[in-house]
Amino acid sequence: MPLAYPIISALAILGLASCSKEESTETSETASRGDAPVLVPIEAVNTSPAGMGGVSRSPTFPRLNATGDQIFFEGYGKDPSGHFTKDFFISKSDRSVELISLSPQGQAASFPARDTAEIPQRQGFDTAMDASGHWVAFEAFHSLAAPGEEAHVNLFVKSRETATPLQISLTPEGKEPNGHSVLPLMSGDGECLAFISGANDLVAGDLNGQADAFLYSMRSGKKFLLTDYAGQSPISGETKSVSLSSDCKTAALYAGDSLWLMPLDGSGEKVNVTRRTALADSSGALNYYGGQSALDAQGRRLAFTALSSGVSQIFLFDRDTGRAELVSHAPNGESGNGDSVTPSLSDDGRFVAFDSSASNLVEKDTNQQRDVFVYDSKSKNIHRVSIGLHGEEGEEISTLPHLSGNGRYVVFVSKNGRGFPSTTSGGASSVPTTRLFRVGLDYFFGN
Repeated sequence: MPLAYPIISALAILGLASCSKEESTETSETASRGDAPVLVPIEAVNTSPAGMGGVSRSPTFPRLNATGDQIFFEGYGKDPSGHFTKDFFISKSDRSVELISLSPQGQAASFPARDTAEIPQRQGFDTAMDASGHWVAFEAFHSLAAPGEEAHVNLFVKSRETATPLQISLTPEGKEPNGHSVLPLMSGDGECLAFISGANDLVAGDLNGQADAFLYSMRSGKKFLLTDYAGQSPISGETKSVSLSSDCKTAALYAGDSLWLMPLDGSGEKVNVTRRTALADSSGALNYYGGQSALDAQGRRLAFTALSSGVSQIFLFDRDTGRAELVSHAPNGESGNGDSVTPSLSDDGRFVAFDSSASNLVEKDTNQQRDVFVYDSKSKNIHRVSIGLHGEEGEEISTLPHLSGNGRYVVFVSKNGRGFPSTTSGGASSVPTTRLFRVGLDYFFGN
């Protein structure tokens, strides 16, 4: 549970009560045109599907499509016996909600909710969606295991045109694998899906006894071991995170003690980002790379987390220059004074969204909570986007941001109430409950 902090008025937080007009233009997180204030374009996403009691399940792991008008998310609830379950939904621009995780009978599948801590340092989302919103993928505790056999978390894919999801984490013989398969990541073109699995029987020749990254072809239905792919020399060490470019020609994976950028089309050799950047120490390796990474559409830019002076920071690596720039920095250029994680990158590699507990990334960050920020690599500016309709600071954490491919929207999870819009009316709410919020970024960065 997040820590509770004293409620501070929005005027005190923003400094509008004592600032001059010129000062408020520079430091406030709200704007105005004429005499009327311009509301922050933040909306509470409808996550209440029709036919399931009309009650919103607790939403998490949101994924936006390329244009930002569809949001795929996971929702937790309870079955009649009181057991926690999860289903998967898509919220659309007309505020309708579509149930994705259907059973063969066309009902809610309601998968049992289960922790997959057997995969060490799992970093990423339980959900994935292609750029068009046609294909989705998710992880769920559901298996083909016979009675008495160990069941596992498995991966499923579904097109919007098919009735039920298809399990893809199967052995070549179509049987239940001997390990969990988690953290799906789908290419924007919907051609392939990357994931991590502790199973060693998904493909032949997986003999290292560690969690590995795999690539699944949506067209052929075949699976490949990413750590030993496309003629590249094998990558040793357990794989903890993986990301894909939109064209499915480049992958990034954190394996062993290094972050790797790997061409999947045979166009070149894989790049050890750890050794290529100025972040490496004298031995050529960082002590720790953690968290998920994110690639742009062409696989030229990579946003990732790395531990710097004991604090997790966000960096943006440019494949052409071989350099990494610090994303999570204060206005004076200093590193963020709190952990920054979960980067998301726009298709053109310009915008990076992330959440952070740092209080020095923007001015007047006094809420002592994790907030969502967006960085513009063109202007080098950072904006906090998890703010209320009038620029109010959040009283609860905001986390798990995801950018639309066009970089115009970001969605995130938050329990904020005061000053944040309600799901039903769109006006300000005073009730703190876990919701998804979508924010238009043109307000902050222009067109």
